[in-house]
Amino acid sequence: MEDVAKAYDARFVINSSELGEDDPLKQNATWLFPSLKVPWYTTKASKEKEVGCFQEQIRLPHGEALDIIGVNTGSLQGKIPTALPSASGDLLLNWLKSALEATNGHWCIVVGFHPLVICEEHEEQLEAKKI
Repeated sequence: MEDVAKAYDARFVINSSELGEDDPLKQNATWLFPSLKVPWYTTKASKEKEVGCFQEQIRLPHGEALDIIGVNTGSLQGKIPTALPSASGDLLLNWLKSALEATNGHWCIVVGFHPLVICEEHEEQLEAKKI
């Protein structure tokens, strides 16, 4: 992380996580990367069951704002993004369109993510798979 931030002269880091502010990476970042003296902004994927995406606005110094839109690309796995016949694909694209139209920050970053597993919600399923 430190090498990448230095190579690209990063001025800030955005950590997109299911854990949000409780993410150990966020909590230990300054300890793990002491020479990386840049602000860390952490977003947390919402528990919005409908599409599993999130939209968050982060206030930056000098009164500026950054809109971050996270798109759960797991629902698109195995599909061609230009032709999404399923209802879930249509729902996702409609949500993304609405989210983009609603942004009013100085900048907007759209991040695609593919969550592995949320242990709290799938603990019983994980135990069953181990047997």
